[in-house]
Amino acid sequence: MGSEAGPSAPVPERTRLIVGIGASAGSIDAFKIFFSKMPADTGIAFVIVQHLDPDFESILPAIIANYTKMPVHAAKDGAAVSPNTVHVIPPNAILTIKGGLLRLARPAPPLPAANRSTPSWRRWRRTRGRTPSASSCPGSAATGRWASRPSRSTAA
Repeated sequence: MGSEAGPSAPVPERTRLIVGIGASAGSIDAFKIFFSKMPADTGIAFVIVQHLDPDFESILPAIIANYTKMPVHAAKDGAAVSPNTVHVIPPNAILTIKGGLLRLARPAPPLPAANRSTPSWRRWRRTRGRTPSASSCPGSAATGRWASRPSRSTAA
């Protein structure tokens, strides 16, 4: 019992796919292996978002270009996401894609080291109308030094 299917809609030559790859600073060998094995004509756009030192120019696009036949570019604000292309985040940037275009923004300046974790916890709690009753002190699980201290305020 088969029913005859009507004419099918034309299938596009290539489906527009974007593959985002997030990586830490030690991922260069993985990129080399990945792009040396990836065909250059898949129709896929690759967007690489790697943790980079904000104070130095990245040579990551040049490194990746040695392992693929695809064009490799440092991402530029407003550039189109192109198939068969590798787009690499530049240092000191936040990369998003909107309407098929790469959008770059600068991150907020970092907080001083003394204000990075505990004050953000306190701010979060204050936004909810509560005062923290404890906060963490410097230490790490690696050293086994964890501590807490009571807040100076009185909790209701």
